[in-house]
Parts: sequence; structure tokens; C-alpha cells
Amino acid sequence: MPCKALRELQRAYGTGEEAKILLQPFGVRGQDSGEELQIQYDVLKSEFQPAMQQHSYSQEEILFIQEHIGRFHLNDPQYRSGKLMEFIRNVIDGEGRMPAYEYNNLVVELFAEKLKPLERAEILKICEKIYIAGFLSA
Repeated sequence: MPCKALRELQRAYGTGEEAKILLQPFGVRGQDSGEELQIQYDVLKSEFQPAMQQHSYSQEEILFIQEHIGRFHLNDPQYRSGKLMEFIRNVIDGEGRMPAYEYNNLVVELFAEKLKPLERAEILKICEKIYIAGFLSA
């Protein structure tokens, strides 16, 4: 349970004109929807975006999340990590076998977790599609 001081700090960072920061832990709740403001990673587009599939955000809340993404340069090419594409290339080279090393990247860890229950052929097919999409959008 967050203490009063943390909630006050979150409110200050969430309501200031130039603030727009999604503080962790415990997140930030939208003032319109009351839902936690969250970011998701679109693997095919290789970009962070508001998690709108799971939430009903207002336009103001979507803007808040987009400003957070912009403030921390999460989608800027010079700050992007190539770890996901490196992982995908390793899966393709391994014909659907996932590499057995520590991924050291949250997006890669979450992606690998989603792939674990799938058959090798399906994993390979997914990774090939993402690799091609990434190659075409580069």
C-alpha cells in the first residue's frame, strides 16, 4: 500500500502542466477513467504506445501516456534497443528454438514468456513474420 507521501508525489507528477510521468511502483490512475495508465509494446511496429486494448482511456489520458513516452524517448531510434530483433534472429537461426541465455531486456523476457507454450513451428512462423515486418519498416 503506498504511503501518503508517495501518493502526493504521484499527484504532483501527474497533474503538473509539464509533468506527465507514469511513476512506479503502484502506477498512476487516470483522472477521467480511474484506470491505471499503462504502456504496451507493439512488437510488429517496434514501438511503445498507450495500452488502449485493455483500458478505456479518455483522449486526455492517452495524451498523458504519449507525453510520457515522448519525454523518455521510448520510441526514438537512437535509444531503441535491438535486443528483441536479436532474440528473433536467434530463434529463426535456431529453427524455432528459443535461446537459453538471460535476456536482460523486459520486452524480450515478456515476449519469450508468451512464446514458451507454443510449438517450435508456430514460434518460428511468428518470429519470421515479425522479422519481415521489422525489416520492411526500417
